[in-house]
Amino acid sequence: MSSNAVDRLLEAGFERVAAWQLAGDAIVIPDVLRRAPAVHAFVVDGEVRYIGSASQHLPRRMRQYAVPGKLSVAGRLNGFILEELRLGHRVEVLAAFPEPGAWQGLPVDLVLGLEAGLIREFRPAWNRRRQLLLRGGTRSLVAASTSRMSGLSIEPLSKTFGVSSG
Repeated sequence: MSSNAVDRLLEAGFERVAAWQLAGDAIVIPDVLRRAPAVHAFVVDGEVRYIGSASQHLPRRMRQYAVPGKLSVAGRLNGFILEELRLGHRVEVLAAFPEPGAWQGLPVDLVLGLEAGLIREFRPAWNRRRQLLLRGGTRSLVAASTSRMSGLSIEPLSKTFGVSSG
C-alpha cells in the first residue's frame, strides 16, 4: 500500500502522533499521545501496514503493543514493529480521534466503524481481520468474533436479521 494511502489518511484528519523506537530488545513509544479513543495506523517507510483501534485511549493501546503480555494481536504486532526497527525502518503512528456518533437516534461507534472500513479499503499487510472483512464484510467479522465466546450459540447474522451477505 503506497504513500497514497498515507496521504488519504492525513487529508481525512489523521495526525502524525509518534514513532516507535528501539530500546535494546524492546520497542517504546514517546508518552505524548492524546488520551482518547482512536483509530490508529502503523506506517513503515510511507506504507500503511496496520490499522487498529483503541476503544479506551491511545496510550493504553500503544503500551499493549510495547509489552504485549498474552494478547495475541499485540504480540504479533510487537514482533512486526521490532523487526522493522531492527532493519532500520521508521515505524510511525498516525491517529484519528472520531467523536461519538448517532444514527436515527441510536449510538454509533465511529472508532470501530472507521477501523473496519479502512481495513476493507486499504487491506494492510499486518491486519489479519482483513481476511474476514474481505470475505463477508463486517457482519462476518462480528459473527466470527462473537462465535468464539464460550457458551454462546451464534447463527449467521444474515439469517438472524434477514440480511443478504452480498
